[in-house]
Amino acid sequence: MMRMTRPGAAGLLAAVLVLVLFGPGQAMADPALWVAKGPGAKVYLFGTIHMLPAGDRWMSAEVKQALEDSTELWTEADISNLANAVSALRHYGLDSSVDTASLLPTVYRDRYRQEMAAAGAPQVLFAHARPWLAEILLSEAAMQKAAPMAFGAESSLLAYARAHQMGTATFETLDQQIALMADMPQAVQLAALEQQIDEFDQAGAVFQKMVAAWHAGDQAALEKLINQEIRARSELVWTELILRRNEHFERQIEDMLQGTATVFVAVGAGHLCGSDGVPALLRERGVEVVRLK
Repeated sequence: MMRMTRPGAAGLLAAVLVLVLFGPGQAMADPALWVAKGPGAKVYLFGTIHMLPAGDRWMSAEVKQALEDSTELWTEADISNLANAVSALRHYGLDSSVDTASLLPTVYRDRYRQEMAAAGAPQVLFAHARPWLAEILLSEAAMQKAAPMAFGAESSLLAYARAHQMGTATFETLDQQIALMADMPQAVQLAALEQQIDEFDQAGAVFQKMVAAWHAGDQAALEKLINQEIRARSELVWTELILRRNEHFERQIEDMLQGTATVFVAVGAGHLCGSDGVPALLRERGVEVVRLK
């Protein structure tokens, strides 16, 4: 399932829009958790999945303890204002002058319309979505069709922060995240959409594998399912959506470690995997990083 976004970038925003438009299994989880240590500061690192099966009980005792130990919560972007998130996606991702299907090769046009309709997407939405958004919507809607979905870990983390008077901050703005997708060459966007059309029926199964790996804290499986799959399809997408952002996150976390606060950082799970993930980049810079789970 080649997606331009996987966990991270505009995927969280698309999840917001999908759940608003399409509606809302219990699982015990033990996802990975790290702590990075500075002279007087600590930063917990937690990878998230931006959509999860409804009722997923993902918060382990270790994650809860790390939250209780923290005074600040950092996430990728501010999704606390649902109306703003949906408005931003509509602004950057929809264009009434665009006939999305007509941008595709002939062989894909009817399949695109049929799959979007089968997923329950309103025609007014999928008929005029720019390719990057169409690809995300088709992927997320296919997963929603396969099993009821709910908002991912970020929503629960932000609710916890509000309830416990934690400070909150973000690494990026909504506009910055959306621009990562919207500014991709149209040929790259269309290639991703075409592949998503081809793999529509498998989207649910692939997503379930990803969630299972996340639950188990299986970083090797997540690296394969997320980063290796993206990189194999497009070096440009991997560089811009994963590597460059990992480097950006790492630099800001290094700055946090020069202070005295204890911070809980939650970013897409793909950003913490492999030799280019944030924990590995921090270690390369001489930072002590310990995996707790």
